[in-house]
Formats: sequence, C-alpha cells, structure tokens
Amino acid sequence: STYWAQKKLMAPDAEPAYITAMFDALKEHCYGMSLAGAGGGGFMILITKQPNFETTIGEILSSLPGCSATVHRTEIDMQ
Repeated sequence: STYWAQKKLMAPDAEPAYITAMFDALKEHCYGMSLAGAGGGGFMILITKQPNFETTIGEILSSLPGCSATVHRTEIDMQ
C-alpha cells in the first residue's frame, strides 16, 4: 500500500529484510498479506488464492534462509 511504502521511507527498519523476503516469496500465492504483533513475535496473516494451501505455504517459508515459522489454518465462513 502507499501507506506502507511511505512508512518504510520514513523508517527504513520498519520492515526487516527477512519479512520482505517472506512477502516476496508468498505474494504470487496470496490475495493479501498483513503483519500483526511486534517485537520479534507476531503473525503474518494471509489470504491465499488456493484453498487448503497451508502445506505449500509452510514449504515456501521453510525454504527461506533463517525462517522458522509455523503455519496455522483458518477459514472464513462465507455463508
């Protein structure tokens, strides 16, 4: 978003390189991503383009150097 791009310009350390790498690795598989939490412990929230995609997301994240993430599945009830 424009907001996030401006924030990174004003505070270059707002998004560490490993977070950028995670976003870049996952962006083609997701409609959207966001971060929640702070201080080295938080959550990346994803809406994937494919249902039941948590195994692949975990594999992608595991392939990144120094990334130790767990993947938790949730669903949005659309009814």
